[in-house]
Amino acid sequence: NVHDQGYYLDGCPTTGTPKVLVIPVDFADVTASSKGYDIDLIKKDFASNDSTDGFYSVYEYFNISSYGQLTLDFTVLDSWFRPENNSTYYANSTDAEGGMNGDQLIIDEALQYLATVMDLSEFDSDGNSIIDAVVIIHTLDIDDSADFYWAYRYWNIYTDNEGYYYEYDGVSANDYLWCPYQFLFEDESGYNNKSGMNTYTFIHEFSHVLGADDYYDYAVQENSPLEGCDMMDAMTGDHNVFTKINYGWITSSRLVTTNTSVTLDLEAFNKNGDS
Repeated sequence: NVHDQGYYLDGCPTTGTPKVLVIPVDFADVTASSKGYDIDLIKKDFASNDSTDGFYSVYEYFNISSYGQLTLDFTVLDSWFRPENNSTYYANSTDAEGGMNGDQLIIDEALQYLATVMDLSEFDSDGNSIIDAVVIIHTLDIDDSADFYWAYRYWNIYTDNEGYYYEYDGVSANDYLWCPYQFLFEDESGYNNKSGMNTYTFIHEFSHVLGADDYYDYAVQENSPLEGCDMMDAMTGDHNVFTKINYGWITSSRLVTTNTSVTLDLEAFNKNGDS
């Protein structure tokens, strides 16, 4: 049942104006300044409303793809959050303190600190006491051999001994996106094209935060049902009709059964999702 695909407990809303907290993270041993990384670029890639730059920001992409039904409200912190330990400490912290992995330890540190300087309850747009979504953009180099150095969405991150989410300003955190800054420079040859701009990994992974599955074959990658032509397959183009039904962006679609040849007139899919 495609309607069950993305409706999980405490997930980020797929319509309306969810408030998303974006936390840039660097480390004492991998500083943003040493890498030449700029928070203003993160702000541009997530929250820009000017597609004349030749690429869509995450905000623009979802607003267009949803036919204006999802307006992501990104708040990108103005400074880098630096965790207490060097990056290798967290990379080696798998199911460590309290059952949290290294990425979760970093988010917990960040939210504990941020709760002292801002009102985190403002990031709960649907009033369910869960921050709508947290995004971590970090300074570590990409390495696809280890999750900690890759991009992914995860959830259900921290609970106390009684199974309750930790609270920060009366709200907890569930869904998060973890991603290296370096993905911004991805092209066909690698991850160092600093003259270009690539938001597709951010868009793909945030689509997971909203509840979409991957549409490529994890095993041999020879049985792609959409032949790569989908944001959740080869990170290309729009979301397909099933994802949009699941997100609530398309509320009606025509099912036709016939024993004879028929002609169906469809409006352009990018206009209103006619399907």
